Amino acid sequence: KVAIPFWIAALTLLAITTFLKYRNKMKISNKVILLNTGLIIAGTPFQQVQNFNYIFWIAGGVLVIFSIGWFFYDKIKKK
Repeated sequence: KVAIPFWIAALTLLAITTFLKYRNKMKISNKVILLNTGLIIAGTPFQQVQNFNYIFWIAGGVLVIFSIGWFFYDKIKKK
């Protein structure tokens, strides 16, 4: 009952954040945007796509893992 409104709110906030980032109004890391995108994709709550839910989990999970790996790669590279 509440999953879809929260998911839509998260998607809206991601869109606003991305828009503000690329208009140079907000400083936020690309890694964070990628992480949030992966989490939103993995958490798709619509009943119509439940048969393909594993595809959304895999795609979102890959984005999350990639963003976390990118974060640690930059931390190790700076040392």
